[in-house]
Amino acid sequence: MRSYRSENGKKYKDVKGLCRVATIDEVKKAGYSLNSGRYVGVSDNGNGDNGNFGDKIEKLHSELKGLTDEAHKLENKIFENLKKLSI
Repeated sequence: MRSYRSENGKKYKDVKGLCRVATIDEVKKAGYSLNSGRYVGVSDNGNGDNGNFGDKIEKLHSELKGLTDEAHKLENKIFENLKKLSI
């Protein structure tokens, strides 16, 4: 905010995904919504994301399934060990 008002000696610059100066016309076209997400956009996080949402979800689902299966195996092992202890 201080850069926008030139209070700290730095020139203001829009930062995609963080801040942007919207015009009155843009705000009017957006129904006077002041939701910042309408104006700032989405930042590029630089992780080489190819944007294929379906592939990402499929990979994450596969990873989650593997972790869930492993958790169930460990849970069963714990129950077996508890049974042995309560002989």
